[in-house]
Amino acid sequence: EKFGLDIDDLSLRIVKLEKKQKGFVLSSFNEADIAPGIIKEGVILDENSLAKAIVFAIRNIKIEYPDRGKSLLLTIGCKRLCL
Repeated sequence: EKFGLDIDDLSLRIVKLEKKQKGFVLSSFNEADIAPGIIKEGVILDENSLAKAIVFAIRNIKIEYPDRGKSLLLTIGCKRLCL
């Protein structure tokens, strides 16, 4: 299994991919809004609220948190990134 997480200032998307014989297939997808002010121009201003939004998105597509040994691809679309 592979997981992908894409975050921008106002939304996040999470996908779960399953490996099949000919490659990977999208098995789950969810998108959630992020309240204004949590991320601004790629800078995370409220880590706790962002974490809650990510957990909400994960729970709503009924996937388990990625364990060690599983892959997570994270993209954050912004001009600059401060974690």
